[in-house]
Amino acid sequence: MEEPSTIPLAEEVETQRARFRLQTFSSLRHLDYRYLWTGTLLMGAGQWIQQVTLGWLVYELTTSSALLGVLNGLRALPFLVAGPIAGVAADRMDRQRLMPPPTAWSGKG
Repeated sequence: MEEPSTIPLAEEVETQRARFRLQTFSSLRHLDYRYLWTGTLLMGAGQWIQQVTLGWLVYELTTSSALLGVLNGLRALPFLVAGPIAGVAADRMDRQRLMPPPTAWSGKG
């Protein structure tokens, strides 16, 4: 007696893949989320451009890799200090009240 095959048909697999592809971007249906996603993408790109430009400028002006390391270390310091504190705050506080001040602060820089 033969056991029924448990290998899915090619059509079923393709249907599952198409459904997964559509579900991947389903959050983009919401206009507010698209605004948030676009703003975050642009802010992140701007921060990386600033990081590269500052490093390039420091190295061009001083030709010192040590000062370049100091610059990058100082730029990372706020994240190392505030990260654990912000993590605890995010776990214990209402996020809708917590997010506006840091978002406004990052927009200033």
